[in-house]
Amino acid sequence: MEEGTELSNDSRDYNDGYKTWLYNDNHRSEPPDNSLHFMRVDNYMPSGMQLDCSTIDGDNSELEIVIKQDEDQDWGVWVDETMIGFWPKSNYRVHNANKIIWGGEIVNKRTRGRHTSTQMGNGHFSSEPKGKVAYISNMALYDLDLDRYEAPNAICVYTTNPDCYDIKYFQFDEEDDDDDDDGYHRHITFGGPGYDRIKCP
Repeated sequence: MEEGTELSNDSRDYNDGYKTWLYNDNHRSEPPDNSLHFMRVDNYMPSGMQLDCSTIDGDNSELEIVIKQDEDQDWGVWVDETMIGFWPKSNYRVHNANKIIWGGEIVNKRTRGRHTSTQMGNGHFSSEPKGKVAYISNMALYDLDLDRYEAPNAICVYTTNPDCYDIKYFQFDEEDDDDDDDGYHRHITFGGPGYDRIKCP
């Protein structure tokens, strides 16, 4: 299952904005299997809703997104503290997650015989300071008792095309208030411009 924002130039879908996806084959199908329904219970943040954009060195536009199981083992989705719907447990053979991924992705079909020029994030690399680069902040998990805790200190950070896009993970020690980093807690910055004739051909 996936949740987040999408910008697409695909002729099948011009409704860019907030989206939820569900795959039943380890992300191999495109588009996702629509037979595995997302059950919406609130009209807040409808799929395809246009979102406010952040401005470089200006105001940031943020969404608070939470995905967790409820007591019935359905996977509920909260956006800005509003439960908008859930994926029923009947969609799954198992009733807990074994992997969680934060980050960005693009589709690179090399239709022009080169890497796509699609930007990730706002097109800036993760080495740039916050205010100039896309980020995911306050990364956390829920255990089987639905107790929330910070993302692990040691997580696998990787990128498939580091000359095109990159990512950086910032740890946060709850015991050190000076390490809070303006409320971002454990977070990542990520992005990149995509195609470059020399670095990302």
